[in-house]
Amino acid sequence: MFPVQTRTTGMSLAYNVAVTIFGGFGPFIIAWLIGATGSKAAPSFYLIFAAIISLIALLMARRRLGFR
Repeated sequence: MFPVQTRTTGMSLAYNVAVTIFGGFGPFIIAWLIGATGSKAAPSFYLIFAAIISLIALLMARRRLGFR
């Protein structure tokens, strides 16, 4: 997906941004979801949201790169 000249930089930047957003803020978001909903199943909503974002990104990448 990245040109050869910037492949390492692009991959490391994408990885670190994703880890920061979904991993770093994970405990805060999960605690907030439990407090807001009162349900101990609320962390599953966070995982479902992350999975949907991942699927959308995968579909967009497949469409852009022309994979079947």
